Amino acid sequence: MDLRSLVEKSGDADLLRGMIGFGAERLEALAARGEAERKLGKVRREIDTIVTAIASGMFLRA
Repeated sequence: MDLRSLVEKSGDADLLRGMIGFGAERLEALAARGEAERKLGKVRREIDTIVTAIASGMFLRA
């Protein structure tokens, strides 16, 4: 039995729909978090590059 027929034929269809909706929301939240973590990692690497350049004397005050 596939998921669609389970939801349509079940006496607890509303409960199943709610559970599926909750699962979908969690997956979306996890995907958004993953994207935010990737962006944060990129920013941290850029900051590390800038700090290393400054520490190496690459940027001197005039």
